[in-house]
Amino acid sequence: ALKEQIDKTLNNYVSKFPDIQNLVLSTVDGFEISSVLDQGGEEIIRKVSAMSSSLQSIGSAILREIGAPGYQYLYLNNGKRSVFIYLISGNQLDVVLMAVSGEIDSLGQALWMMQKLVDEVKELIQ
Repeated sequence: ALKEQIDKTLNNYVSKFPDIQNLVLSTVDGFEISSVLDQGGEEIIRKVSAMSSSLQSIGSAILREIGAPGYQYLYLNNGKRSVFIYLISGNQLDVVLMAVSGEIDSLGQALWMMQKLVDEVKELIQ
């Protein structure tokens, strides 16, 4: 039942915010829970899930080392696409959300849109 709710939430989000093209929600150890992808198959999902959780772990470790614990998100950009990686902690489990967008006009607006999704997922895993 939880997976169905998460699937529905991710699909609704992509419908509301077409700038977000791909979403992958995975466990902190890199296993895919749910995804919405505009291209690719299961092999890509497995790779992206593993890489997202690894990047989240590295980001958390860097922040701890510099005395700034409390990881929120990692943002990557190459000018054409942006990647957002969030750690979402809940009572039932911790998950990693990775989102890919096309070109964005406003980073602030994109972060606001992502925070809305993070809040929805967090509510589901409480």
